[in-house]
Amino acid sequence: MSEKIKISTHTSFQPLKSVLLGQTFDIDYFHWIKDPKIKDPLSKILEETIEDLENMKDTLKKLGVTVVQPEPIKANAEQQFTNGEAFHFPPLQPRDVFLTLGDKLYSNTTQNFYDYIFDYIDKNDYVNLFEETYKDGRTFVPAEYNSMAKGLISGAFCYKIGKRIVIPKLVDGLMRDLVRKLWTSQGYEVVETQEVGHTDGVLSVLKPGALISLHGIQNYKETFPGWDVLYLDDIPLDPPEWAKIKYKPNRWWIPGEETNERLSQYVNTWFTEWTGNISETLFDLNMLSISEEAIMCTHESKRVFDFLKKHKVEPIITPLRHRYFWDGGLHCITLDLVRDGNREDYFG
Repeated sequence: MSEKIKISTHTSFQPLKSVLLGQTFDIDYFHWIKDPKIKDPLSKILEETIEDLENMKDTLKKLGVTVVQPEPIKANAEQQFTNGEAFHFPPLQPRDVFLTLGDKLYSNTTQNFYDYIFDYIDKNDYVNLFEETYKDGRTFVPAEYNSMAKGLISGAFCYKIGKRIVIPKLVDGLMRDLVRKLWTSQGYEVVETQEVGHTDGVLSVLKPGALISLHGIQNYKETFPGWDVLYLDDIPLDPPEWAKIKYKPNRWWIPGEETNERLSQYVNTWFTEWTGNISETLFDLNMLSISEEAIMCTHESKRVFDFLKKHKVEPIITPLRHRYFWDGGLHCITLDLVRDGNREDYFG
C-alpha cells in the first residue's frame, strides 16, 4: 500500500478504526505430503482457517474497520524454515510479535520474516525491543518457568489501558526493565501481575469498570479498584475431547484426529513452531473489542455473554474453528493499529 498507517492506540476498547489481521499458508502448501492421514487433516485446517479469516475480514469491514493483511505464505518459500528442522509458524498471530502503543509499533523479533509490517507502517514509527535490549552484547537465554520459556514483550504479554500498562512477571527481565524505564519516562504506569502465560489469555478488559479474568488470585482490588470482574476459573481451558490425547506429547487438538498417531508424530516432529499449549489459553475471553459497545468472539459462552449483556456490550461471533490447533484466539490473530480516542487515566 502506498500511504502508511499512522499508529494511534491507547486501549483495548476504544473505537477500532484500523487492524492488522493474521495470515496463514497458501491453500496448496501441503502438496508435497503423500500420506493422506497427514495431508488431508492439515489441508483441511488451512482451508477452513482461510475461510474463517475471510469471514473476519468481511465482518470487520462491515463494521467500518480498515483491514490490512499480508499475503499467504507460498509452499517451498525459503522463509518457511527457521532452523532446518521445523517449519516456521505463519504470520497468523501478529500480537505475539508486535505491540502497538501510543504512536509506536514495538517488535520483539529480528527475523526478516516479519518485515511485511513495513508495507503498512513507517519505519520511523517502529521500535525493535529485542535489538534495544541486547545491543550491548548481552545474550538472550530463555529461562524455564513451568516448562515454558520466558516471553518477550508483545501485545500478548502487555495490556494497555490508557496511562496504565499491565504486564506479567513472566516476561524476560532485561526487556521488562527496558520498557519499564522507557514507558515510565513517557508518563505510563507499568503494573506487574502474577500471570504465568500470555496476559490476553487470562484477561480481557471490556470497557472502563468491567473486565473478565481467568485467575481469581489476582489482587484486582489494587490493580482495578472498584471494577466489576467476571472470573472464569471454573471453565475448562481445553476441550473435553482433548482428554483422549492430552497425556501424549500433543499440546494441540484437531477435532476427529484424536487417534491419528501418524499425524501426531508428524506435527510434533516438523511443526513444533506452529503449536502452542492450549491448556494455557482460555478462548472464552480472548476477544477483539470493536468499541465499548461491541466485541468480536469466536464462539458463544453463556457466562461471558450474560456479563456482556450486563455491561451493554454486543457480542459478534466470527468462528475460528482451529483455534485449538493454532493456540490463538481473536485477540492473538489481530493487532489494532488505530483506535479513536486519547490516552486517558482510567484509575485517577
